[in-house]
Amino acid sequence: MRFNSNVKNAPRNGFSLLELVVVLAVLSVLTHLAVRELGAMHEGKLVQAADRQLDAIREASAAFLSDVGRLPRLTAETNRAGEVTYTLAELWKKPASLDNRTLVERDGATLAVGWNGPYLRLPVGRGRLRDPWGNPIEREDAAGLPRLLASVDSIVTNVCHYGPKGQPGERRTVSLLPEAGLSARLSLTVDAGDYDGELVCRWLGPFENTVTGGTATVLSGAQVTFDGLTPGTKAVVVSKSAPAAGGIARRIVRLVEVAPGVNQVQVKIP
Repeated sequence: MRFNSNVKNAPRNGFSLLELVVVLAVLSVLTHLAVRELGAMHEGKLVQAADRQLDAIREASAAFLSDVGRLPRLTAETNRAGEVTYTLAELWKKPASLDNRTLVERDGATLAVGWNGPYLRLPVGRGRLRDPWGNPIEREDAAGLPRLLASVDSIVTNVCHYGPKGQPGERRTVSLLPEAGLSARLSLTVDAGDYDGELVCRWLGPFENTVTGGTATVLSGAQVTFDGLTPGTKAVVVSKSAPAAGGIARRIVRLVEVAPGVNQVQVKIP
């Protein structure tokens, strides 16, 4: 019987302990990198969701402004523990101070005035806004970082989030004020043809449960400028009284959408 003396050259059927340790170490590193990458992707998705939430609040506030004539105010609410918080509840729950939207007639113009919400819908079962990390938007966090910024009359001007770690450096702020501020300008030019008498020009717009506006008198072809309007739907009313020679009185009513900044409107009276 012959024995193979070259046993050390025979093929192996397994791994050495060192090789197993190396393989496990590589797998551990790859798993750690994959988990970290997935975690970063998940946090990135949450940040995107938080950004979309701020944009939704801004859009809801713009619609509220157009209907009511002002931005939403902070609303004081008391929870079951007796804790008072100041929320944006005017966007999803009609406040007692506002009427439901109704049509109001003034100077020949008809405008829709009042609350027409909800402008923002909360998830089922929730009574307050929370960011994607579960933080109430209406409250400061543990570090005292505010998420709602308001003016002296409790009008909310800015909403922000602080990212997953709640750090000032991760803060993203959305202004609820239009880009040119709350003050818009309406420049009105009236063409009344051969009529050389005075023209009475008015703008009318909703404010809370009433209609507000301004009046100016000009001659045909002249321009009148109204400052301090809030953005949103407004009515422009231009009228002329009957000329002394026996003409007839005329009135033109036009609904215009006033945007932030300067708005040019031309009206022609036949």
